Amino acid sequence: MAIEHDVAARLSTDLMHVYKLFGCARQHSPRHHDAIEPTAYPLLFALVDHPRRVSEIAEVIHSDLSVVSRQVSHLVDHGILAKRPDEHDGRAQVIALSDEGAEVVRQLHDSRAAWLQELMADWDPDHADAFDRYIGQFIRTLEDHLDDLRSGTGLSTTHL
Repeated sequence: MAIEHDVAARLSTDLMHVYKLFGCARQHSPRHHDAIEPTAYPLLFALVDHPRRVSEIAEVIHSDLSVVSRQVSHLVDHGILAKRPDEHDGRAQVIALSDEGAEVVRQLHDSRAAWLQELMADWDPDHADAFDRYIGQFIRTLEDHLDDLRSGTGLSTTHL
């Protein structure tokens, strides 16, 4: 069953508000490392599980290849990331977190969790858990929709 138009309109407005609030919070948050712009954080998190090619990083974080390539070069130059030969194709390289990069990611993860604990301190734990489940469901739905858009099978009426 589809949601009501009024609910969708409120959600649209609220999500844009959340997006802007997160941008503002990012601008005013302390930096974890002088060489790392907050816009590069998603790139770092994309490398937590395993090294990836630059093109794969761009796809995973939904960013332009040229932007990711510049960020990777900058972070390699500062020792946050390391280039390694691709095990499957010796001609190619993959990008991995250095020890310093892994420590930055750990600090980011811990500080974000502490911030959300503080921010949501007066929330009922069950409500926070439900919110987490709903956000996860929304993310999966949005990622599926983006995959459909990229393949040309998605809705073409999106206006963000």
